[in-house]
Amino acid sequence: MYSKEQLISAIGREFTILKHLGNKVEAQYLDHRFTEKQRTIHELMAYLAFSIEKQVQLIIIGQWEPSIFNNMDALTKTFDHKQRDDLLKTEEEHIVKMIRGLDDEAMHEEITLFGKTDTRVTFLVDYLLTFFGAYKMQLFLQLKHAGRSELGTYNLWSGMDAPESKEA
Repeated sequence: MYSKEQLISAIGREFTILKHLGNKVEAQYLDHRFTEKQRTIHELMAYLAFSIEKQVQLIIIGQWEPSIFNNMDALTKTFDHKQRDDLLKTEEEHIVKMIRGLDDEAMHEEITLFGKTDTRVTFLVDYLLTFFGAYKMQLFLQLKHAGRSELGTYNLWSGMDAPESKEA
């Protein structure tokens, strides 16, 4: 199982990749969506800039608390994609602080949330490295679909542009 510091390091990598992908968003892509009922790139970026921390708050308290999401509509409406790096940095800092504030007993305490029961640490790993990763993939695919066809493996998994190849 992950140590607390390994989890924090992995979370940092995910935020680095998300910031990198966010830097690939240009104004003309903000309203792009796969289908009518899915989020636009703007809405997805706003969701990621605010919701990850809120989901972690639920895991930390160990129960569903809908009031945590009371301001999501207002946050989404006022989201400025140009401020995404600062917002993501703040969100990451808050998440790290919450995780560091948990002792070993709290990390391994069983909680019931989202229709399942498991340890808090399992929820944190699952949410931050699996579900967050899926949203990262969605942003990557939406960007490619919107016209950023040059994006590839390095962008998605390493948070960097591919190195230039040295042809012989």
